[in-house]
Amino acid sequence: WDYGISHEIEIMSRTARGPEERTGIERIAGNTPDMSEWTNFSFYNLVWYWDVPHSDTASPEKKVGRWLGVAHHVRSDLCYWILNSNGKSLACTMVQHVAHN
Repeated sequence: WDYGISHEIEIMSRTARGPEERTGIERIAGNTPDMSEWTNFSFYNLVWYWDVPHSDTASPEKKVGRWLGVAHHVRSDLCYWILNSNGKSLACTMVQHVAHN
């Protein structure tokens, strides 16, 4: 639930509304926020991810997980929280949509 509520708050603060049609972030900071990292995936979507430790040079296998949101201030840009099959959340930068056939 924590990730879902945080995701909703982040989307709402980046969505223009009200008579001025400005976002909450724009009202505070004065600049229009970039929403691209928030629109790449939908909450709890199935995704492929590659959990790559910094010291590992081997080619890791892709794993399936659930997308939980953007992981700010964790690694680099476009880092996402992923729920793995063990129920733990991981911060991953290598994430891809699961293609449905």
